[in-house]
Amino acid sequence: MKNPLNKQLSFRKDLILTIINGFIVLFGIFLLNGYIARIFGIEYLGEYLLVRRIVFSLVAILLFGMNISLPTLIARKIANIGDIGFLIFLTFSLPLALIISILMQYDIISDFPQLSYLSYFLFITGISLQFLTYGLYRGHLNMIGANLIQFVSTALIPIGIFLFKFSLEKSLMWIGVLLIIFNLANYLKRNDLIRIPSNRKIVAKNILNFGYVRYASFVSQFLLLALIPILISRSGNYSDVAYFTSSMAVLRSLLVVVGPLGIILLPRISYAISQGKQLKIKNGLEVLIEIVMIFSLIIATSLSLFGGNILNLWLGDISKNGIWIIKTIMIFLPFYIFADIFRSPIDALSVKGYNSIVYSISAGTLIISYFTLFLLGFNEIISGVYSFGIGYITASIISYIIINKKLNIILPRPRFLLLCLFSILLLIFSYKLLISTIESYFTVVALYGIVFIFISLFIFKLNYSNWKLRVSN
Repeated sequence: MKNPLNKQLSFRKDLILTIINGFIVLFGIFLLNGYIARIFGIEYLGEYLLVRRIVFSLVAILLFGMNISLPTLIARKIANIGDIGFLIFLTFSLPLALIISILMQYDIISDFPQLSYLSYFLFITGISLQFLTYGLYRGHLNMIGANLIQFVSTALIPIGIFLFKFSLEKSLMWIGVLLIIFNLANYLKRNDLIRIPSNRKIVAKNILNFGYVRYASFVSQFLLLALIPILISRSGNYSDVAYFTSSMAVLRSLLVVVGPLGIILLPRISYAISQGKQLKIKNGLEVLIEIVMIFSLIIATSLSLFGGNILNLWLGDISKNGIWIIKTIMIFLPFYIFADIFRSPIDALSVKGYNSIVYSISAGTLIISYFTLFLLGFNEIISGVYSFGIGYITASIISYIIINKKLNIILPRPRFLLLCLFSILLLIFSYKLLISTIESYFTVVALYGIVFIFISLFIFKLNYSNWKLRVSN
């Protein structure tokens, strides 16, 4: 009997499955963070989210880019990628994880709580193995298995461990142990154990070269995602770390809808390129840009307007800093989504590692803007939030320039841009009108929701025929 986790689905089914799973995982993460904040306190949550954010941001560096190279090279039907990828993980990634764990224990990377290097090492190893296994299933286009890996590893295991109310050290340790067991078993099962092929040097060179040209990108993405929480933690205020990281989690929650496109597109674009279907890719990306632009703008506007209430409902009572952080960060949502969506097509369109250019410049911009603002007298929070936004604005613009160079992408029409502007202004006007005339906040949210749905349906109906025609060509 064929393993259902290894089943290949159509693009449409893959997308629907990944979006549904994304919502489930997202709900689990939101539930977990709210539970931790209420049971252990906002400081505890800040410590956990700091560790989690840094480890997740380090994964691509630890794996030498195998979270990207495995799905790409396997999709190109190159043999023995899974075997050699695992051997590289054992030979290079594990020792590097141990070194980082020791640095974290002795407070060299950031102002971490004094936890043992073993708890950090097990947690880092478990997360790294999760991404490696996820990449293996993606490469084989087995999105049922890939989504199961994400659900169990990202939501189910952490929720189960924190229900025991362990200390942070024990929680990280047990999460790491269970992640290692679960993902190791699934990796070996999907790869039919591990073989050492005669062409291992050639295969290893292909994998490492693919990652090498993108390594600057991985380091830069680490800086974009983790540097600001690290700098904020240096002030000793883990509450602000929790607010900032939770606001980033809200940002990433929007990737549940559009993020799966990047996950599924990477191996499929690689395959389409091998078949010489560049025009089809161009048309699809142009439509994707318009869809992401209009809906990310109206969602960003809504989240910025209601951000403080969202954070308060989620984590409990929050400070003025927390309200300001989430309202401001939500403004940068469209740029954050564009940078994430463009990453996979750029990786698939070229082996030259253009993402290294994108994220190196963006990380440099973030660092310069942060220290410039800080030297001008702004505190860590204000400097961090604005420099975070500037970094992702830079990333999205440069990513578009590179894709345009490869495919000659046509910018959205002026009429479409006016539609975006009109939608934003209408939402802001509706919010101001409702909040000033209605006392019940629940009624305000309900009526605003009706306006939001009406605008969304209007936009979709107005553009659907055009989008469908362009994608089918």
